[in-house]
Amino acid sequence: MIENSTWRVVLLSVVFVTDLVMVIGLVREELRDWRLNRSASGAGSLLQLRGIFRSPAMGEPKGRGSRARTVGVLIVALSLAMSVGTNIGRAAQPSAADTVHRFYDTLLSTMQNGHSLGERGRFDRLAPIITSSFDVGYMAQKAVGPTWFKLSPPQQQQVTQAFQRYVTATYADRFDNYSGEKFQVGAEQSTSFGTIVQSRIVKSDGELVSINYLMHQNGDLWQVADIYLTGTISELATLRSQFTSVLAREGVDGLIATLNRKTDMIVTSNLP
Repeated sequence: MIENSTWRVVLLSVVFVTDLVMVIGLVREELRDWRLNRSASGAGSLLQLRGIFRSPAMGEPKGRGSRARTVGVLIVALSLAMSVGTNIGRAAQPSAADTVHRFYDTLLSTMQNGHSLGERGRFDRLAPIITSSFDVGYMAQKAVGPTWFKLSPPQQQQVTQAFQRYVTATYADRFDNYSGEKFQVGAEQSTSFGTIVQSRIVKSDGELVSINYLMHQNGDLWQVADIYLTGTISELATLRSQFTSVLAREGVDGLIATLNRKTDMIVTSNLP
């Protein structure tokens, strides 16, 4: 997917340059004709002004119709070049599936070096890609539920940070080593609530595990908004059930403390 996007950018760039060269050539040709007519007729002469309205077939300077056609060609060519330039920008923008590809690439390399990295090393390796690939703020809000809107901005920020650390630690713990697994990213499916990117993990024994990602656009980025384990079980729905229980017993401070405590337990589990 990423390689195809790169080739589209290269191809569109070639077309853009070709069209731009054509426009420049037409402009230079028009300027050359204008200079020749100017030299032959005298700058601002009455003959030149009258020749604008005469037919080019009579051997005199280009008429209004010929110049209009030339200008029309220039406008069309320039419009085409600008359109191709716009398409280059669009082609360069990553798709929803590209985000999952990049996340899986980092996850796979982390697994392959899992033993040497250790729990803390895997956590540090995955933190940046999770921050860029997951809309952590949105996911934290949905996992907390209606209580989110009762929190102050500092509390929301604390919950978001604790949630981001917890998600990162969970991936670092679940995907701790490599034994021949393969990550496959499938097609995108547009739905009324977002774009689903289908994927699956092929274990070393051939077992298939479906993990689908609900994606949405956050600015110019496609980011993960929810994860469906085995293809159907919403991770956010599961977390909301757990968070609601903690919030009812201990409040938001208790939830923040619980998330940070679980994260610290995972990250430091194999430290001496």
